Amino acid sequence: MSDTLEQKIQSILDRQEIEQVLAMYCRAIDRMDLELLKSVYHPDGTDDHGSFSGNAHEFAKQIIAR
Repeated sequence: MSDTLEQKIQSILDRQEIEQVLAMYCRAIDRMDLELLKSVYHPDGTDDHGSFSGNAHEFAKQIIAR
């Protein structure tokens, strides 16, 4: 397998993982599932949604409460 083909395969796998996380984010928001929403972020991750900027887990708590 050439490096180029391996890189293309890795790119496809990476994209698929990103799409799965985005789908989980949407499902968590739709279902108002706090634990699922927190699971899409790293524990020390941050989120900036304009009206909120800070720890992503705090964002999750705030958005689900709304």
